[in-house]
Amino acid sequence: MRARRWLALFQLGVAFGLAACAGASASRPAPNVRGAFFARSVSDLQRVSRWYCENLGFRVLRQNLGAEPKRALLARDGGLLELLEFSTARSRATLGLAEDGRDARGILKIGFEVADLDAAFAGARARGVAIYFPVVRPPGSELRTFGMLDPDRNVVQLFGR
Repeated sequence: MRARRWLALFQLGVAFGLAACAGASASRPAPNVRGAFFARSVSDLQRVSRWYCENLGFRVLRQNLGAEPKRALLARDGGLLELLEFSTARSRATLGLAEDGRDARGILKIGFEVADLDAAFAGARARGVAIYFPVVRPPGSELRTFGMLDPDRNVVQLFGR
């Protein structure tokens, strides 16, 4: 059920994305963007930092475990991930929101491309990572993908051929 719901959201996102990009102006070219940056509010900074390092190969650039909010900046291959632990933050479930993020606007999930998707999937399963949906190839896509859940049940999606 989750995989079908995810696939429908993915297809809708692709359709809207293609329509939005079709109107881009050639007279005003977009900047040459590299890498990515995401920030996540987490329940336990050290536990979630360790998960991203052990399961996705991030490394901690810096962290502050003192003042509120606790924070860590992780990096990997041009991507940056900032993790923040706010003492007043609550989970989506506590707020009565759906796990898949459909009840709130903003970033629903984060994702990364990997060289060997099958090895990444096998490795995640071997490490006991919670799998959100198995490897699928969305219709019309050159890439296959699977989703997993970080310790706070945020969806992390990996893509590959």
